Amino acid sequence: MKIISIALVAGTAVAFAPSHRVNTNNNGGILAAEKVDDRPFANALGAQAPLGLWDPLGIIADGDQKTFDHFREQEIKHGRISMLAIAGYLTTAAGLRFPNMPADIPDGLAAFPALLQTDDGKNVLLQMTA
Repeated sequence: MKIISIALVAGTAVAFAPSHRVNTNNNGGILAAEKVDDRPFANALGAQAPLGLWDPLGIIADGDQKTFDHFREQEIKHGRISMLAIAGYLTTAAGLRFPNMPADIPDGLAAFPALLQTDDGKNVLLQMTA
């Protein structure tokens, strides 16, 4: 039993071992002349192993700092909005509601048709689309 436990613990440590990054062409051959770190913004904050700088469409391949900053700001903004949305969804799924909220409003996606039944709900939907 102890040997199995030690083997399982040692096996999970492999997940945290550093990986070797190699750049390949479409045929699977290794490109020795091109290093992964030679791309623009490859050493920017957030570019880390195992993927490094992830830009599959080559949007920032030209090295324009203004474009990079724009996409970085958008990524941070949308990430924060997503985190708030998940927190709000989990809060309503737990049964917590705003004060004076009708009790017959369901949680989740079923709330959208129910919101159309009240004036306050229409106001909420109007603000969401604006």
